[in-house]
Amino acid sequence: MFNYDDLYGCVFDRKIDANKLIIITGYIGPAIIEDLNQLPYNTEIYIGMYGNNISKVLHTTLLSQNNKKIEINYTRVLIHAKCYIWLKNGKIIKTLIGSANFSMSGLNTPFKEVLGDIPNSTYSQLTEYINYIKNNSYSIEKYSGKFSSIAYIDENTKTISDIEVEISLLATKTGGKPNLLGETTYPGDVHKAGGLNWGFSNGEPLPNDAYIKIPIELIRKNPLMFPPKNNKSNEYIDVIWDDGTKMQMLLEGKQEVDGIEYPKQISTYKSKKELGLYLRKRIGNAIGINLIIPTNSKDDFKSHIKLYKDKIITKDMLKKYGRNSINIKLIGESTYYFDFSRNNKEGVINE
Repeated sequence: MFNYDDLYGCVFDRKIDANKLIIITGYIGPAIIEDLNQLPYNTEIYIGMYGNNISKVLHTTLLSQNNKKIEINYTRVLIHAKCYIWLKNGKIIKTLIGSANFSMSGLNTPFKEVLGDIPNSTYSQLTEYINYIKNNSYSIEKYSGKFSSIAYIDENTKTISDIEVEISLLATKTGGKPNLLGETTYPGDVHKAGGLNWGFSNGEPLPNDAYIKIPIELIRKNPLMFPPKNNKSNEYIDVIWDDGTKMQMLLEGKQEVDGIEYPKQISTYKSKKELGLYLRKRIGNAIGINLIIPTNSKDDFKSHIKLYKDKIITKDMLKKYGRNSINIKLIGESTYYFDFSRNNKEGVINE
């Protein structure tokens, strides 16, 4: 069988009668590892392309996910293979081999990657290859290499220097239509009907929905930070926040930058409110205000909008929190570090 769509469903197929899954992958997305806990068997993971240099944030996150059910290993030699091998009582019963890394981007973007079966007659050679991988690997708990001074080495060994970009949460221009409260966005404000307050728009977003806008100028200055659009689908990414929270997110929409289409915003994959609830809770807890909107119904929200006026996030709230931006760093294939830590607990921002 040859697969180019819903590779995630192929790998997380609970109908496979196995008691172990072995994953060999060049790169890895940490958020997807959490989903392995849903499978009724243990998993061994072998990560092949980090060598002796890895982001400290990524290593620390993987270390926290290493347990009796999910065993994570680094290879001592560079391995670019992507193999998913199911075993029962030590015998291979199913395989999928192709181009898809074990990450949200690798398994969830249609047509981008492929996975296919190999004949049973090749299982003996595959067993030899698995043994080679195991003999040249070690538990991530024993890692003693360097933490990389570069953010990420891609598959063609091109490097991205340790760039940390900053995305403002404030609007740079006057917004379009007024929000549900009749308020208009002005430059320097938190957007009244987008971004952190997307749910207050007159459109379809639900009350706590949010996104992070990707400015065109950021792409111009750092064209390797976010990949161009290569098909109609949104790009999946893994995100590790400064407090250790892991999210499966999307690079959504499109905007043209110098003749090339790039994503225009970042939001959460399964529900747009996941990002909104996370940021509202962080800001609200820090400044002593409950910013969570207590309804998921857009109709109820609209009909009682004046009751929720104090839930709209303002520039003053961000000032009390201690920052009005998010710092972003690329630390692996489609894996990012987002920093929203408070710059100053006194609530002072240099503007």
